[in-house]
Amino acid sequence: MGLVDRLKAIIDVMPDGASVSLPVTWLRDLLDAEGDSPGTGRLLTLEEAGDVVGRSPSTVRTWLNTSRLDGFKLNGRAWRIRESALRSFIERQESGEHEPPTIRSPRSVELGDWRNHVR
Repeated sequence: MGLVDRLKAIIDVMPDGASVSLPVTWLRDLLDAEGDSPGTGRLLTLEEAGDVVGRSPSTVRTWLNTSRLDGFKLNGRAWRIRESALRSFIERQESGEHEPPTIRSPRSVELGDWRNHVR
């Protein structure tokens, strides 16, 4: 059942003159589920992703560099994270499923990673 069909099914059971109030996150999830292919979903910056999880952009960058969070560098410079990747990361954290860190490339090693390795 497509997105339009699902929305029509919701509207069909409502009386005339009724109004609808939905959480924006529910609507975004519905739209994201409709286009579940790899190229869909809003792209977040480090700052936006950090705001969602209550962490600093540098912490999000560390998660990306250690492959804990999926993302990519736009034009080889600025990190971007798909909303769906951030949701998956949060779900893994909530379930207690933690992956051991791995370094993406020798150039991206951060001091925090080195300290963790030495300990």
